[in-house]
Amino acid sequence: MQTLYELTEQYRELLELAEENDSSAFQDTLESLEDAIEDKAEKMAYVMQEIDGDIKLLGDEIKRLQGRKKSLESNLKRMKDYLLDELEKLDKPKGKTARFTIYTQNNPESIEIENEELIPDRYKIPKYTIDRKGIKESLSNGKAIEGVRLTQTKGVRIK
Repeated sequence: MQTLYELTEQYRELLELAEENDSSAFQDTLESLEDAIEDKAEKMAYVMQEIDGDIKLLGDEIKRLQGRKKSLESNLKRMKDYLLDELEKLDKPKGKTARFTIYTQNNPESIEIENEELIPDRYKIPKYTIDRKGIKESLSNGKAIEGVRLTQTKGVRIK
């Protein structure tokens, strides 16, 4: 079976020959090529719908697994906190079993933000975002903006 690319090339070549020869054989060949291209496009549309369904299914599965991961991380943290509390209550910073050595240690120092507004500006890093909607509106109104251009692409829609 020919690829869509090959069929398209044959169609273009046939159109170029149309200027030289005007026969019913040419018309029949042209129609058969058009049918083959339409058939190929239809089969591609089926495959694209199948892939789109797989993408949605995978997205749902990712969300489910992320929820499961978050739940397991929460359980792990809760268990670590519980074990730490119990070891501190017993004043037993270290324990050893046949398979594990369990001990407590101080974590590295970290900061705790109590009031963000009181922090001096020199410790704040500004975050910039590009106003794409505003840029598009300005460009559409004819205003030139350096470093940006308005483009329009094409896409395939299947109904």
